[in-house]
Amino acid sequence: STSDFLTEDDFENVSEKQNVGHRRFNFAAKLDIKPAKNTFLSIGGTAYNSNYKNYSYWRSMFSSDNNSTSTQSTWRAFGKLTQKFGDEESNSDKSSNLIKNAFITAQFDYTSNLYRTYDDNHKYDIFDYGHVGTFTTHKRPVYQNGVAIDSVTGIPYTGRILVGWQDTLYEFDGSTTHNPDAAQYTQSYYDIFSEYGMASQYIPGYGADGVIRTQFDLQGQGLRNGETPASVYSLFGNWGTQYTGANKQKNIQNTVKFAASADVGDHEISLGFEREERYDSYWGVGTNGLWGLMRQLANKHILERDLNNPIPIFDENGIYQDTVNFNRLYVASEQSVFDQNLRYQLYEDVTNVSFIDIDNLDPDTYDLEMFSVSELLNGGNNYVYYFGYDAYGNPLDNSANTSLSSYFGLRDANGNLVNSLGEQITENDLNRNIGAFNPVYTAGYIQDKFAINDLLFNIGLRIDNYDANQLVLNDKYLLYTPKLAATDDALDLAGGSHPSSIGDDYVVYTDNLTSPTKIVGYRDGDNWYNSQGVQISDPTLLAEAAEGQISPLLVNPDFADKGIKTDDAFTDYTPEVTLMPRIAFSFPISDEAQF
Repeated sequence: STSDFLTEDDFENVSEKQNVGHRRFNFAAKLDIKPAKNTFLSIGGTAYNSNYKNYSYWRSMFSSDNNSTSTQSTWRAFGKLTQKFGDEESNSDKSSNLIKNAFITAQFDYTSNLYRTYDDNHKYDIFDYGHVGTFTTHKRPVYQNGVAIDSVTGIPYTGRILVGWQDTLYEFDGSTTHNPDAAQYTQSYYDIFSEYGMASQYIPGYGADGVIRTQFDLQGQGLRNGETPASVYSLFGNWGTQYTGANKQKNIQNTVKFAASADVGDHEISLGFEREERYDSYWGVGTNGLWGLMRQLANKHILERDLNNPIPIFDENGIYQDTVNFNRLYVASEQSVFDQNLRYQLYEDVTNVSFIDIDNLDPDTYDLEMFSVSELLNGGNNYVYYFGYDAYGNPLDNSANTSLSSYFGLRDANGNLVNSLGEQITENDLNRNIGAFNPVYTAGYIQDKFAINDLLFNIGLRIDNYDANQLVLNDKYLLYTPKLAATDDALDLAGGSHPSSIGDDYVVYTDNLTSPTKIVGYRDGDNWYNSQGVQISDPTLLAEAAEGQISPLLVNPDFADKGIKTDDAFTDYTPEVTLMPRIAFSFPISDEAQF
């Protein structure tokens, strides 16, 4: 890129950040109603909408035109009802009524926020991101002299035997691009390759003819689909650097409040209650990486030859032409879900063995739902991140199973995945739904204000309760259920008894996960002990005692050894309850001051 050769004379000082415009709209309405003398009702709502470009230091120097776009849509509805009791006469100081100035207030509030961030040119057309253009890979068969035996007839065929397929030409058409800046990089490299008569370093036999014959000839200078330009000295994104993701976030909050107050004799008593519930959902996708994932998942089950079924070549007279071809071998166990769905769309036959050129197809060919959820999660190197939405960005409804056991999948005694009927399934059959974050906050209070002579007392109690409303680990250090010190297996490893400082509910650590031979330490919460029961501050000492290996003693060590996780190690979140008593008093110390 010529950006590597820019000098001070090529830059100018600007007075503001580039391409960070902000447009917003705000509307509010409120209606006050008095349906009865002592009844007051307020209802209303607000609406807010904004659309703005996000500042990016990375793109600020060369590619601010490609700043991402964020939108926010917020609306809120509320209602408040206040009911007063009595009239001016009955609530006066001269009134003999025991209860005066009584009123109640009930309030409801609902708020919905929807945030979106994306490239404004592509929005949620996921496969338009990173699309440089149409690439066409040409291949030819490769032969070697040898012998092929027909597995059915037993007839041997000697001659030129097909041993594989080789790229011969890699063509590029930038006119179909959804990202013209990226296409210019690739087209320029093709032009340079041709102008200087460069030779392919990967496909021999053609000489320095200036023709790109395989994707590897691009050498990171010409961009394939899903690739981005090299940075400028790792300081800034280069010219044409796109925003490579899309996400959306929805937050819903509803709140109910109730309050009541009354003067009862010499006491001013007030009480109230509040309940707030939130639903937080999010979905995001790393768009450009999907192109590389598709290349990995397509065709990987047809890379070998079907050696059991050679295809000898005969002329029209039935004379063997000393050539044997093979079809590609279809290996069903190696076929990805993405490949199955793509082949069905292209050929209506998932067993078709044609080689699919991923970069040759229009982006509209692809859909995120062609992938299984496990393929998108990619063993922890996620292409999607989500909760409250499914992996494809669809909001979860109330019928969706979001339990942790459904996410991990049911297992039989041997660790095989099974469905609810006990039939064996695969990781690709799991939907792995994650529910919205749904915390609930409740609070209540009661307060009494009264006076004794000149002393004014204010006494009350407030209770706050927060429930994250989700599963959490039983033990923050363990993903699996441990066998504690009181179990028979732990006692056997300890020779019948543990040190006197070790409790029955302590976690036991051994020298081997599946075949333990000795105990090397214990743990009680965050407190660690060595095998003699002496508390230690550095748990790495236990690993040294186990010669580099330390493992908890588990109920099912085979599952842990295979990386199989279940919901056994999780429990419901314990709500946090906070009590806040209040005792205050005051008295006058002069005509104008109080203590």
